[in-house]
Amino acid sequence: MRHRLGGSESLNDQEHCPPFDDTMRYTEPLEVAQLPKQIYQFHLGVQFTMKTIVKLAIALGVVAVISAALVAAGSPEPEFERSYAGRYLGYSWRGEAGGTAFEDASQYIKTVLELDDDGIITDARIWFFVQRDGFWIPRRSGNAYVAVEFEVDPTPATSRIDDYEDGDSMFTVHTADLMSFYAAAVDSDGTVAAALVCPVTRYIFEMKFASDYDFSREFGELTIGSGEIVPTHLTSGAPLVRPQEWNELADKHFLNIHYWSHVANDVGVLGDITASSSVQALLEALGVSFSGGEPQPLDPSYG
Repeated sequence: MRHRLGGSESLNDQEHCPPFDDTMRYTEPLEVAQLPKQIYQFHLGVQFTMKTIVKLAIALGVVAVISAALVAAGSPEPEFERSYAGRYLGYSWRGEAGGTAFEDASQYIKTVLELDDDGIITDARIWFFVQRDGFWIPRRSGNAYVAVEFEVDPTPATSRIDDYEDGDSMFTVHTADLMSFYAAAVDSDGTVAAALVCPVTRYIFEMKFASDYDFSREFGELTIGSGEIVPTHLTSGAPLVRPQEWNELADKHFLNIHYWSHVANDVGVLGDITASSSVQALLEALGVSFSGGEPQPLDPSYG
């Protein structure tokens, strides 16, 4: 016996089937005595013998009883292993919160996170891109042109934004962005020139040392008020710290101008440098080598 849904395909028991009429529940009136021998024919065109109907009813009843028993027993739902492991990539750009489209942005940040199965971050990388002349380049680009004029004595730039003027600088630098920039060079007579961009004021701070300088002094002794570390040039128009006068920071050194100054030596070339590190240790971190306590000639080293 085969069941069918509509169509004109004949059944094995076709001789027992009255003609199908989809306007009637069945096409011939059935007497009770005829039921065992007749075939039910419904609107969907499904044809069953009475024997089949009884079997289906019994089967459905059994399924219902088993289902009820499982529910009553509190059968646990199947457990699924969920893993968050993978690499996740995200972008954010300047002006995004205000509705600026990415195509109109001039800066963006790209972040890559590595997660384990439990969603714990195991690695994170961040790139800061800026647009220069129609090209996207990393803000911390390692490409630069650096020249040093050792005869120049650095003088401070103005700190006031309304009448800003550059100071005198030993360094000529051409690069995509001066954020996190550093440089050092040693003349043939042992004169040292060094420069660091401060992350909170965004000024280039320059240092000039004669060959007989006491390089064992602590870096933290070089306060802004000492005149030995000089803010010569503002690299960005939006610093976190912008004093009206430099004497406001006279007692501060490069690593304690602000709470966020710590980003300068958390990692990177200054990762091992603290306020108690010697000036020699600082210069060595910037690429200068020493022999017998004296700095050795060096072409501009930068990053």
